[in-house]
Amino acid sequence: MYSLSFLTNQKNIDLVTSLLEQHFDTFSCFEDETAELSDVLDENGFYISSRFMIKLILQDKTYAHFVEMLLNSAHIACEQFQVEDIIDQDWLKVCYENFKPISIGRFFIHSSYAPEVVPNGQCGLMIDAATAFGSGEHQTTKGCLTAIDQILKDQTITTVLDMGCGSGILGLAVGIARPNANILGVDIDAKAVDVARHNATLNGVPNFSAVTSDGFES
Repeated sequence: MYSLSFLTNQKNIDLVTSLLEQHFDTFSCFEDETAELSDVLDENGFYISSRFMIKLILQDKTYAHFVEMLLNSAHIACEQFQVEDIIDQDWLKVCYENFKPISIGRFFIHSSYAPEVVPNGQCGLMIDAATAFGSGEHQTTKGCLTAIDQILKDQTITTVLDMGCGSGILGLAVGIARPNANILGVDIDAKAVDVARHNATLNGVPNFSAVTSDGFES
């Protein structure tokens, strides 16, 4: 597989995306933050960049020549037209290895692929999110873990329902801090349930169980 990228002027972006949509299912388009700002405002009232980066993933290198011809035929000027080989590798493993530990309240979250020394006074929480949501990086997860940390200071927790558990990070956080609590994780995605069970094993939380369900009728 190959990665194709190029830069184009903000004034061309609508035409470029229209042309690419006719021939490719997916591509990415984002502002070049190194360029000067244009005189165009986005929906939030901020000036957007005067230059955009376009990226495509190609199965065949010859498609890059097709894209170049397509742009030339529409008289669209482009810069830094580059084609690079994509190295075949285990992308999940790469993601795990590059995952930086996160401290949220009493919880110290890290991947099993990069074992870390848990700081004194914190609870180590090993999470391999894989294809499930919940690594601790998203603001919603951070907010929930912060709330859990506060609740555990004031209340005795014996039973937990983690609805839409994803990776199991929230239920497991309670299970690590309160080993006697019984925790049920529920998710509509069977793969997420498998990930949650895997993470429960990683963290040695036997009182965590996970099931597949589309709601409260599990």
